[in-house]
Amino acid sequence: MPNIKNGVILDNIEQLVGAIQQDPNVAKVQFKAQSEWNGGTQAKVTISEMFSNGQNMFGPERNFSLIVDEPAVLGGKDEYPNPVEYLASAFVAV
Repeated sequence: MPNIKNGVILDNIEQLVGAIQQDPNVAKVQFKAQSEWNGGTQAKVTISEMFSNGQNMFGPERNFSLIVDEPAVLGGKDEYPNPVEYLASAFVAV
């Protein structure tokens, strides 16, 4: 049975810590995102890769997309959050 506390799978974190202790380079990660312009101030951003030790740690099934826009006062349609709002949400998440 997995070791879970407050919904966090602690076994996975312990495995990661062990891997980093064996090879500190495992802690050097690089996330990659791609952007596709949708016209105006909108873009579709796709996040599907995280590299550690030169290999992509995510499989092809892990593929997230989000749409960014700007508020009308900045020339957008205000249909989606803008990049600053996504960044602010990252600071307060979890």
